[in-house]
Amino acid sequence: MSIPKGSRVEWHVAGTWHRGKVIAVYTHDIREVRGGKRILRIATDACPAYLIEMGDGFTLIKSHSELTRC
Repeated sequence: MSIPKGSRVEWHVAGTWHRGKVIAVYTHDIREVRGGKRILRIATDACPAYLIEMGDGFTLIKSHSELTRC
């Protein structure tokens, strides 16, 4: 089941918990260039990808399996 747009989420990276807000839900593969790096997230109806906005305005894309709702 997908996490609805507007939901608060958190994820764990390198020993630190981060939080943000879902601003878009993708059910198709996403390919972008961010900071000079190519980003690919495989997404389906069963396992969507999410565009997340952090408190400082930074945005990133995370897979469903990386996120927990707050």
